[in-house]
Amino acid sequence: DDEHLLIQHYCQSLNQGSPLSQPQSPAQILISMETEEKGELERVLNDLEQEN
Repeated sequence: DDEHLLIQHYCQSLNQGSPLSQPQSPAQILISMETEEKGELERVLNDLEQEN
């Protein structure tokens, strides 16, 4: 599953953004994924805090 997610993010990075903003290596893609996941987790935590 992680490999599929990595491939999906890599394909998305090829389809959007300018060439300079595209990740150039698998490590850059992983960093990008971690940043996206962190943002998503922060949104979920904020939603849960607002519910309480």
